[in-house]
Amino acid sequence: MLVNIGRSYYEELLPYGVKIYEYEAGFNHAKVALVDEEWLMVGSANLDMHSMRLNFELNALVRDPGTAAVLEGVLSDDMEHSRQIIAEEFARRSRWQRWKESMVRPLGPLA
Repeated sequence: MLVNIGRSYYEELLPYGVKIYEYEAGFNHAKVALVDEEWLMVGSANLDMHSMRLNFELNALVRDPGTAAVLEGVLSDDMEHSRQIIAEEFARRSRWQRWKESMVRPLGPLA
């Protein structure tokens, strides 16, 4: 029984207009940011001390509109295989699911 630690933060983010999508075509560990069709960041590092100092993970920051366009295509394809989390639906998840999320949340800094 796997529990997504990140889901324990959804309720705090959704009221602020954050759009959350869950990829459903497998597992994707990459962290990606695309800004203004020009800047992109790709890597595996979370923006936390554990990833940066203990796991020696890193991300690449690139400024190139051509590469950004390629990444935008990849992201569009990924979005087609993702499901948006809707606040009202998420709020109706079971007590059992809420309990599991609350139990794993303290492990977040270690994940």
